[in-house]
Amino acid sequence: MRRTGTALVLVVLGYVSGGPVARGQAQPPPDLAQLRGAARDALETTCGRCHDGAQPTARPAAVRIFDLHDENWSAGLTLEQMDHMVARFEGFKMPTADRVTVQRFFDAERARRASLPAPVPPSGPTR
Repeated sequence: MRRTGTALVLVVLGYVSGGPVARGQAQPPPDLAQLRGAARDALETTCGRCHDGAQPTARPAAVRIFDLHDENWSAGLTLEQMDHMVARFEGFKMPTADRVTVQRFFDAERARRASLPAPVPPSGPTR
């Protein structure tokens, strides 16, 4: 009987506090930095040989596109490059779990970029 009472109290406290478990909601998604880090870890096994500037096997042309050694490794990637990377995963036999992790980050990064205000063209005299 004591266990039932304790469980009931915990459920009520969760409901009163508005906790996600009490309302049946999923936990909030990790922030973008966490997703980026998880994607970097997932890419390291398959792509790190060429795209990690700290490795002796790193290729300069590959590191110019993205360098997994950098914390913000994806900053310079275009949306087209992200699509190209995803298309290459099959050829590299990237594990499905790693693909999902990278795609989750790319989806969040696309959403972030889409939410940014459009750049304002510079004003000045026209000719």
